[in-house]
Amino acid sequence: MEDPPVHDSSPVPMPEPDSVSDGGAPLHPVPRDTSRISWGVIAVSILLIVGFPLVIGGENGESDKDAATGAAARAGLVDYEVAAKQIVAVAKVDPVKATEALGEIRESAEGLHPVAAVAMVYRFLDTEGQGEEKALEVLDSLPEEAPQATGEAEGKSEDQAALLALARKGIEDPAGLSEEERTKLEASFGWFAELLEVSALPEDDPERQALVAKALLVTVVSNLGILTVITAGLAGVGLLIFVLLRVREGRFHFRFSAPSPAFAPVYLEAFAVYLLAMALLDIVMTVLPLAGIPLPFGLYVFSLFMPFLLALNWPLLRGVPKAEARAQMGWTRGKGVWREIAAGLTGYVAMVPIILTGLAVTLLLMGAVSSLTGGKDTSPVMHPIVEGLAEGNLGVSLFLFVLAAGMAPVFEETVFRGAFFASLRGRMSLVSAGLLSCFIFAVVHPQGVYAIPALSAIGFGFACIREWRHSLIASMTAHSLNNALLVVGLILVFG
Repeated sequence: MEDPPVHDSSPVPMPEPDSVSDGGAPLHPVPRDTSRISWGVIAVSILLIVGFPLVIGGENGESDKDAATGAAARAGLVDYEVAAKQIVAVAKVDPVKATEALGEIRESAEGLHPVAAVAMVYRFLDTEGQGEEKALEVLDSLPEEAPQATGEAEGKSEDQAALLALARKGIEDPAGLSEEERTKLEASFGWFAELLEVSALPEDDPERQALVAKALLVTVVSNLGILTVITAGLAGVGLLIFVLLRVREGRFHFRFSAPSPAFAPVYLEAFAVYLLAMALLDIVMTVLPLAGIPLPFGLYVFSLFMPFLLALNWPLLRGVPKAEARAQMGWTRGKGVWREIAAGLTGYVAMVPIILTGLAVTLLLMGAVSSLTGGKDTSPVMHPIVEGLAEGNLGVSLFLFVLAAGMAPVFEETVFRGAFFASLRGRMSLVSAGLLSCFIFAVVHPQGVYAIPALSAIGFGFACIREWRHSLIASMTAHSLNNALLVVGLILVFG
């Protein structure tokens, strides 16, 4: 049996399509090259997507994370909540070790919400009867740190002072909080407020034990998750080595084929119109609530589907034959649906080392900036889905799971790997096309500049799967698995 050909990662242009029939009449009109216009639209769209929220946030004084309330505030505490639940679980068997671990978290906590949350955990642990004293000591340190860590805008300080006073009251007398006060604390601190409410109850109280049991469950699952990531990372390294060796021997078959040169600019156009539509709709969705106009649910649904459907059908509107458009955008069965799904799962395992590398770069970048700026908060901006999951509503959580693990993989893979990567691949190598497409993929996500390395690593992995299989089923599967794991983990954290 003859070995498959050696994969060449250089540009893979296809022959020009036959644009004239035997009788001399055009079979399909060949679009002119609009690449420059498309790149201009892409640049403007990125500026709108990235810049508009910064402008709006600055004008409304919302850049301060301490000013966040409700689900946004609770979402900002997700890292602290995971760590705190592990500490609560450890405290059952080793209170001293739990207190030491909480002290380490206290050293990194900056701003009202993280510091108050740490204080509430101290109140709950109450090691050697010093929980209240230690919690108040932590709160007392906040005024000195607040000007540097939070930069509270004028007009917000009174609300922050009221919240701080309420947290202090809860620590001094958890049972003395009114129902309205409990609701306010839970709105800003979520699980930490629940921890505070049961801190004065006996150790054997069912409500207190239930809270500890949930913390123990999160701890067990998170530790299993870490073990799974390590195992998958090692397996991924093995897979990558295997692939590289097979490529070197000319025995690994990459199935991607680039669009024909005549139609390649059309796929870049499709990506450009997608970004522009998304940018404009994002502006509308942001401005309406600021103007006091409630967002109709139909408009939200329209904003989800319209850019995707426009990009998917753009090649048809530009004269590309339907069969060729669907094939070049990866909307094919490949070697069979189940085989492509299996390839996507395998590809995701191979992605894990790449993802971990990107995450490490993100953490290093955050640490470097924090050191250079004297401890400035460098945590990434929370994705709106995280804020939605922080609400703890079952219906909302199920909808967001479907959105993140179902619709987003289909939409984003079709546009970024189906149209954009394909348009680049005919003119660039795999590495160049993959890096450019994954960088823009990361930039237009709302998590901010510090998350770009991690998101870029994820996008590059999806691009490699697209190169391997051509069919988008595989990269959609990997994308869906990635998002599903993240959402399920967050649902578990938020309870």
